[in-house]
Amino acid sequence: MTYSLASAPKTINSPKKRGPRYRCTACRACSARAVLVFLGYGGALTTLGAFVGGRPQTSPLILIASMGTIAVVEIVLTQGWLWIRETVREHEARLRGLTNSLPGVVFQFFVREDGTVGHHFVSEHAEDVLGVEADPAPFHERYMNCIPEPHRREIEQSIEVAIDEQSD
Repeated sequence: MTYSLASAPKTINSPKKRGPRYRCTACRACSARAVLVFLGYGGALTTLGAFVGGRPQTSPLILIASMGTIAVVEIVLTQGWLWIRETVREHEARLRGLTNSLPGVVFQFFVREDGTVGHHFVSEHAEDVLGVEADPAPFHERYMNCIPEPHRREIEQSIEVAIDEQSD
C-alpha cells in the first residue's frame, strides 16, 4: 500500500474562522490616503519652516518637489502591493475551489526542523470522506487515530520516507 502527500498553498484567511472584511479595493483611493496625509503634513511643515525659520539651506520648492516625488513613489508601490495581494487572494480562492471540488481529500503536510508535523491546508471533504474535521491544526492527530492499528505504522513509515526524499 502506497500513500502520497498532496499539497495546496497555505492560506492566511480562512473563511470559516473569520467574518467578511469590508474594504474599498476598487478605486484604491483608500490606499493612497496615508501617502496624501504624509505629503500634506510634510508640505505644511516645510512651508511653515520656510516662512518662520531663518534662511533655509535648501529652497522650499525643492523640498516640496522632493516630497511629491516620494509621495508618487509610495503611491505606486502601495498600489503594486495591493494588486499583488489581491492577485494572490484570487489565485488562492481558485485553488481552494479546485481542491474542494475534487473527490477525496487534498491536504498540505508540513514537517518543521524540530520534527513537529501537521497540515497547513485540508480540503472540505475530509469530514465526509474520513469523518475527521477539516481544521488543519488537529487534523494529523485525528487522522492518524482513525487508521486501524495494524496499518498505522505502515503509514508512519510512508510519511518518514516522503520526508527523507524531500529533505535530500
